[in-house]
Amino acid sequence: MDKKRKELLGKEKQLTKLKDELTLERKNLPWYQMKEDYLFEDEHGKVKFRDLFNNCRQLIMYHLRYHFSWKYPSKECAFFAEHFNGVSNHLRSRDTSFVAVSNVDINKITAFSRRMSWNFKWVSSLGSDFNYDLNLSRSEKMGFDPISYNFDNNLCYGDEVFGISIYFMDEKSNIFCTYATFARGVEVVNTTYNLLDLTPLGRDEEQLAYPLAWLNFKDLYSFCKKNVK
Repeated sequence: MDKKRKELLGKEKQLTKLKDELTLERKNLPWYQMKEDYLFEDEHGKVKFRDLFNNCRQLIMYHLRYHFSWKYPSKECAFFAEHFNGVSNHLRSRDTSFVAVSNVDINKITAFSRRMSWNFKWVSSLGSDFNYDLNLSRSEKMGFDPISYNFDNNLCYGDEVFGISIYFMDEKSNIFCTYATFARGVEVVNTTYNLLDLTPLGRDEEQLAYPLAWLNFKDLYSFCKKNVK
């Protein structure tokens, strides 16, 4: 067992070094300047894009999949969002702000956030072109054509997609997108998945109809004391 563990440890160290190399390569990607100071909305009213930085130079944005016609956000995105509580102050100490964004009415956002006891900032982009310009939502203006997804000419036919994007604001308040990731690239923020990967059973999804078929909102599992319908 010790021999096998040491062999695996060697591979784990290789993966760690490769991750460090990817981190450096990510930092050196070209930046794309945002063309418009989009308007968002939080529970207090309209906010400009630059306001989301909260006096920081960097902004991490999670695109939480929630179509304006849906009663609730996607269960998958709610699952990922469970891991955001408590990160904001730590990130801000490193000159970085965090915010989730959805293309849905702010009242739905506020209600669901309170139900889940989430304390991270979550704003609405409804009414702006932000989601459409970033290929995160399909619109009537586009004829509901499929949108490109994940940088590889993939086409997405859903109404909304999820992902993470990173922004930097310079001293002149110019905003640049420095990085974005989608699909399994977003798993980096999911502590539950990372913990399950350490266990003998792992994610245990191979026999399911699709990954995450087991998922529910955290207050709707059968073992929860509080069940919300």
